[in-house]
Amino acid sequence: MTSNIPEGDGGSDAGDPAHGPAWDVEVTIDMGRPTYANLASRLYGPETEAWWVALGDLLGGRPGWHCEFTQLTDHNGLLWSFGAFGSSLFNISAPRDPGDFASGALEIYDFEGDTTYRFAGTDELLAWLEDNEHRHADHVSNLRPLASAFGWKVLKTMGVDLRVTHDGSSFIATFPDLPFESAAASDLSTLLAHARQAVARAHGAPDWVTTEIGLRVHLDPAASRAAS
Repeated sequence: MTSNIPEGDGGSDAGDPAHGPAWDVEVTIDMGRPTYANLASRLYGPETEAWWVALGDLLGGRPGWHCEFTQLTDHNGLLWSFGAFGSSLFNISAPRDPGDFASGALEIYDFEGDTTYRFAGTDELLAWLEDNEHRHADHVSNLRPLASAFGWKVLKTMGVDLRVTHDGSSFIATFPDLPFESAAASDLSTLLAHARQAVARAHGAPDWVTTEIGLRVHLDPAASRAAS
């Protein structure tokens, strides 16, 4: 394991089966676990937490989706985005109508179509995602000119987040910022090798780049125990 792969312990409650995917969503501000729900409650009020948790349960761990706290001219707060290299091909932020927090309604912005779609709840949103995420299946490979810049230095040094758990027999890794499925292996070193290979293939990188791709590895308690 090389020095460019820091390991995180994921927190004592990470991966707790009593909680949904929203429990493990990470944002850039540490509010104590569950970070995402705590930050949402602090920013928008405790009465909004159920709305954010429902969204986090849908998008947490879903390939290609990530949540961040943003301070932009046109947006200040939590933002869910779909896309690699920090892009936001689809995004979901706090409702414009505060009443939507209670009703469960939400909106998604489609950057490509410059269109906002409204849904009654996460079930309708999920159906829309299943029909539309595939439109960007080639998004990562289309970023090859950026990833390959300066002898693939961008890809090698950008640092790809990897969330790792263990199901009792295998290590399983997911890529929060990349729209493709998980990697799995019986041991951690093999898993990391498979993860690098997946990232390289997605960006169309040559084989020699694979071993130099930096990963930011986050081990949940199950993975930490299995690795020790």
